[in-house]
Amino acid sequence: MLGDYIPASPPAYSAFYSNSFEGQGHHGGSAILVRRDIPCTSLELDTPLQAVAVKVFMDRPYTVCSLYLPPSVTVERGDLNHLVRDLPSPFILLGDFNGRHPLWGDSSVNPRGVLLASFIEDEGLGVLNTGDVTHFNSPTGTFTAIDISLCSTSALLDFTWRGLPDLYGSDHFPILLEGNRYEPQSRLLRWNLEKTDWQFFRELTSSVSSVADFGSSDEAVTYFADMLHSAALNSIPRTSGYFPKRPVPWWSPVCTTAVREKRPAFSRLRPNRGDPTLLEDFRRARARARRVLKEARRASWKAYVSSINTKTPLTQVFRRVRKMEGKFSLSSPPVLKVNGIKIMDGLTVANTMAEAFAKVSSRDSRPLAVRHELRAKERTVLDFTGNENESYNHIFILRDLHSALSLCGHTSPGQDNIPYAMLRHLGEKAISFLLAVYNRIWLEGVFPSGWRVATILPFLKPGKDSGVALNYRPIALTSCLYKLFEKMVNVRLVYFLERGDFLSPSQSGFRKYRSTTDALVRRRASPREASSVSHCLQ
Repeated sequence: MLGDYIPASPPAYSAFYSNSFEGQGHHGGSAILVRRDIPCTSLELDTPLQAVAVKVFMDRPYTVCSLYLPPSVTVERGDLNHLVRDLPSPFILLGDFNGRHPLWGDSSVNPRGVLLASFIEDEGLGVLNTGDVTHFNSPTGTFTAIDISLCSTSALLDFTWRGLPDLYGSDHFPILLEGNRYEPQSRLLRWNLEKTDWQFFRELTSSVSSVADFGSSDEAVTYFADMLHSAALNSIPRTSGYFPKRPVPWWSPVCTTAVREKRPAFSRLRPNRGDPTLLEDFRRARARARRVLKEARRASWKAYVSSINTKTPLTQVFRRVRKMEGKFSLSSPPVLKVNGIKIMDGLTVANTMAEAFAKVSSRDSRPLAVRHELRAKERTVLDFTGNENESYNHIFILRDLHSALSLCGHTSPGQDNIPYAMLRHLGEKAISFLLAVYNRIWLEGVFPSGWRVATILPFLKPGKDSGVALNYRPIALTSCLYKLFEKMVNVRLVYFLERGDFLSPSQSGFRKYRSTTDALVRRRASPREASSVSHCLQ
């Protein structure tokens, strides 16, 4: 249970909290943590109970409610009835009820348990508990089942209840509710470029065909992308697809040994609940593990602080801080509001956003005068004929490709999942094939169809309502093969324009070593220069 209200969110999770109430003891409050790749939205509850509810979307929407009933507080039956009837079905009601009754597997009965059993029967709720104990009282060495998992009848067959055998540092056993129909989606698999065998990668890409063997540049690009992907699968490891565990820089083999010694002691105590000798052995092992972990944290922190000096780069310091805090750049899937209805289904959310972005990006959204002007310009026939001897019409050479590649950063790849790192480690034959493909596209003027596809990622604008689709900024991830070719063309054209002084001296946008500040300084200096010239003439 929660003491003081702490609005914190562990890494990779969205947190929803409920405060404890005055007069219900110094303990209290409840919380729900939802993994950030699962769409969810909080629900407002009108109840005096310590409860918090969240609607999550798995294979269908479920309402999850966490409830804490302190042992020293009188619980009114009407408050329980009102809470359940306020939860949208299907729902799951979980928490520490501090009630004992054989209905959910406890060996004793207390007044709270009798009240809860009558409430469950009258409301027609399902009990997911299978009879295992859920709580261990360390001072007395007793086991109870005061943690109850209830649900509406429509969700009774959707989950399987299971208690874990280890306490993991708590006095309550963790409980798992495994969905019988829902398969959690893992994260997108990413290339682990830091562990790549680049020499093997070059060998796998050393045998390539000739560009002339393909009927079109589109076929050549597809062949090259497939070859790189096949070589990467054999030389580059990928991430597991699961959310990474919070890094613990202070963990050591001594910590592992201390934790492993504690678990067998508890395993021996559980089937022999009344044995005082086994209870004492468990308490000693638990105290020893706590001491070892505390000393490891203290020693690690002292060693790290002692290693910092005036020459330590700030990037290294903040990298260590982020590692200790376990920060991850993760965002929850959007939950949109359309006509007052919240939408959490991934496909529906994606289609809604696509329609909103397409509407504001289309020509029809512009003023009528602008649309007429654009149509008139499109009807104008452009003359692309020119002198082939001009430098900007020449085919590209390897120096152009390597120069453009050196300007590329470490941006995310497009739909083909080919990052710049693969292109930087290509062998001579593979890089020559890529150059030949670029030159064929340049001469034929045919843009590959695969490069027209982009992955759109929505990012919420700061301070905006997350339920409105147009409050998200769409970011397009395109193919790195395409962006490299674009960089080559851009470098050539910019060099030609700058060398020939074709651009106005007053233009600062999209020019190297120029910025908005230059335009502002020039604007401020112009009146002074004019005034100075006028004074001289006088």
